[in-house]
Amino acid sequence: MSQGQDFWIKDFHQNMTDLSAISSNVKDLNGKPTALIRFAVRDSKFEFSANLGIVKQESKTGEVWLYVPVGTKRLTISHPYLGLLRGFEIPTSVEGKCTYDAEIVITNNAYLDALLDQAITSSSSSEINIEKTDELESDSMLYQDQALTSSASSEINTEETDELESDLILDQEQITSSNIKGQPLEDAEISKDSIKVDFYIGVGFNAFSTIGPSAHLGIGYKALSLEAGYVLGCDKVKDIGFAQKGAPMPAEVYDYSCSKVWLRLGLSTGRKFKVSPQAGVSLNMINGRIARTNNSSSYYQKSTPISMLIALRLSFNITKGLYVHLTPQYDFAISKDDVYGVIKEIDSKIKAWGEGFGANVGLLYHF
Repeated sequence: MSQGQDFWIKDFHQNMTDLSAISSNVKDLNGKPTALIRFAVRDSKFEFSANLGIVKQESKTGEVWLYVPVGTKRLTISHPYLGLLRGFEIPTSVEGKCTYDAEIVITNNAYLDALLDQAITSSSSSEINIEKTDELESDSMLYQDQALTSSASSEINTEETDELESDLILDQEQITSSNIKGQPLEDAEISKDSIKVDFYIGVGFNAFSTIGPSAHLGIGYKALSLEAGYVLGCDKVKDIGFAQKGAPMPAEVYDYSCSKVWLRLGLSTGRKFKVSPQAGVSLNMINGRIARTNNSSSYYQKSTPISMLIALRLSFNITKGLYVHLTPQYDFAISKDDVYGVIKEIDSKIKAWGEGFGANVGLLYHF
């Protein structure tokens, strides 16, 4: 939340039963139907802008209607006295001919009190002092027109004033301790429509098992995630030789290395700090570079054991969309070819490529 901001956005959601966007027939510069975003407001001095622009804006009683292009993702809302909310992320996809409703809740109690005092004062006056209520210019003009219309009695309808006072008090009661000035927007009430599919990419480093840089690509829905990854193995096991029976010299000598790909399913809990149990499979691609040979055989050159893995990812949000993570895991070899069965007994590092403990650390970016 920007410094000095005294309002927040509540309950942004799609109104499935409203046909206002369809009946308006407002189109963007490309001739495509726009979406309609309706903000319930207590003060008409709020100003709006969007990342794709605003095609049309209308001021209604207690509302502001914004017609925006399909695909709009962010809004910036400002007020001359209550501050600025920059880059508000719309928590659902914006589609053409659809209506979306939300409410702007003012959290500055002093400003609300001033608004209430002005409404009460205007009920006993035949004319509203525009200079003293410049902050509430639109509401002042409304009451001034009412005062001129009822000049014979020089009083504003007290029944309407009582109704406004009741609405303002209700808004104050809705401002809880979690929504006071300076509280981050992410800690405020979150609409169920904010849950959406997200994609993420990542880079990191794998250690203990296959050692080398890694890359990640994943998709998440609610608490579930599906991820594919790749590790480019950098460590080697050199001079592993195999001799034919009775032969004085090794027939095949290799320098081995291993890269791997994996597919895993995860379940996440938490927001700022996430704990994500994961399970999946990995394909370990062990390749031997021929160091020297006495014949044309290359039987022990390649092996591709398949492992089942279990992991626990611990990730922490360091800035918007960006997480740092540590993911320890353990691999169980579930499909071993004959070559792997032989070479894993020769060197413990080769065995660790297909089974055993490992860990990955790096960065993940969600968008």
